Amino acid sequence: MYVGPVEITGLDEREAIRRVEERLAPLLAAPVVLVAGGERLEAPSLASLGIVPDAAASVKQALSTPAAGPEVVAGVVVWRVAGGELNDRLGELAARVFRPPVNAKPGDGGVMPHREGRMLDMEGAKAALLASLASWSDESRGDGRGEIEIALPVVPVEPAIDVGELEAIRGASGDVGAVLLTGYTTYYDESMEGRAANVRLAAGLIDGVVVMPGETFSFNETVGPRLVERGFKPAPEIVGEEFVEGIGGGICQVSSTLYNAVLYADLKVVERYRHSVPLRYVPPGRDATLQYGVMDFKFRNPLDDPVVIRAEAGGGRLRVSLWGSRPLPYDVTITSTQSPVPYREVIEPDPKLVQGEVRVVDPGEPGKWIIVSKVVSDKATGEASEPVVVSRNYYPPKPRIVRVSAGLLPGTEEQATPPTGAPPVPSSIPEVAHLGPAPDPPDRPGGPEGEP
Repeated sequence: MYVGPVEITGLDEREAIRRVEERLAPLLAAPVVLVAGGERLEAPSLASLGIVPDAAASVKQALSTPAAGPEVVAGVVVWRVAGGELNDRLGELAARVFRPPVNAKPGDGGVMPHREGRMLDMEGAKAALLASLASWSDESRGDGRGEIEIALPVVPVEPAIDVGELEAIRGASGDVGAVLLTGYTTYYDESMEGRAANVRLAAGLIDGVVVMPGETFSFNETVGPRLVERGFKPAPEIVGEEFVEGIGGGICQVSSTLYNAVLYADLKVVERYRHSVPLRYVPPGRDATLQYGVMDFKFRNPLDDPVVIRAEAGGGRLRVSLWGSRPLPYDVTITSTQSPVPYREVIEPDPKLVQGEVRVVDPGEPGKWIIVSKVVSDKATGEASEPVVVSRNYYPPKPRIVRVSAGLLPGTEEQATPPTGAPPVPSSIPEVAHLGPAPDPPDRPGGPEGEP
C-alpha cells in the first residue's frame, strides 16, 4: 500500500501519517522555480506558493481505496492549494512574461509591421503545477539535491491589425490613414505608476486599429479583459462615487479621450456611459466609462473611407487621433450647458449631543444636469446645422445631513435656541432621505440623441 512513492503497508494510521510527512519533508524544503517565456520566478518553497500537502488526508484516502489488484493499493498525495497566494505569485510572473501586441500601422511611404504579443496562460499554469505534483516521486525531486523547476505555458496575443490586413485595406482604399481628421489630448499623472502603465497599455492596444466604412468599433473587444496576466496594473478606479483599487484603473481616460475625438469627427456613437461623478481630464459630460462585459464604448464609421485610430501616451500626455484618406468636409462644435439640481436636508436626532447642539455631518452637494450638444458646419458653404443633443448626463445631489440634540426637534415641549451660526431647523423632520428618480432635464436644443 502506497501514498505516492511512500509505502505504508502494515502501518497504523498515525505511523503512516508520520512516514508520509518524513518523506515529504525534502520536497517541501526544496526551492521552486517557475519558468515561462524565458522568465524565471524563484520561490523558497511550495508553501510560499500556497501549496501544502495534507498527509492525514492522503493516508485516509489510501486506506479507503479498494485494492486495484491482489498486491498493491496506490494512493495519491492530497495537496491543499491556497488560491489567493498562488494567484499572487503567478501574477508576479505574468507581469514579467507579458508582451503587448503591436498593430501594423500606416507609416511614411509604407506599413509599420505588427508584432505578436504573449501572456502567461494562467489556467494552464495552474494545471501544470498540479500535474507536477501528481507525478512527484522522491527519486526525481525533493531529495535535497537541488531546486524543483516547473515549466508553465505561454500563449500568443494576436494584434488587432497585422501587416496582411493593412496591406489589403490600403490596396482597396488607397492611401488610408494619410490625412488627419481630428484628434484630442488629455493629461495624466506619471507618478501614479499603475494608472500610467494602464493608460500606456490601453493606448497601445487601440493604436493602429482600422475601422472600415459601416464597421462598429468596440473598445472592450479591442482592448480585451483587464487581467494581471495581460499586463494591467492595480490602480484607483471609480466604483459608485468612490475611488477603489482595481485592475486596469485608468483605461477610462483612454476611452474618454477617444470618445472626444469621435465626437469632433462626427462619427456615430453606438454605446457610451458616463461615470457616476464628473471627471477632470475631460469636460463634464464628455467621458466614457467602461466595465468589461457590462459597459462598453462603441462607435460606427459612417464615412465612405476607413478610419485609422492612432494613440500615443507618454510623459503624462495622451493623444488620440483619427486618420483617413481625405479631409472631413465639415467642422464640429461641441457645447455643454449645466443646470443645478438642489439637494435635500435631512435632520437626525442624536442623543449623544448636548442640549442645543447642532452638528453638520455632511454639508451636501447640489446635483446637476449636463447637456452636451453639437453643431456641424459645412466647410465649403459655412452652413451650420441646428444644435443636436449628444448626451444628457444626470449627477444626483447628495443630501445635507444634520444631527441635532433632542431639544431641537420640532414637536418637543422645550425648544432650545440653536447657537449662533447654526443651520436652520426645518419645520418637519423627514423620516427617510429618498432622492427619488432623476428630475426631468431642462429644455435644451432638441434632436436625436447620439447615444443611450
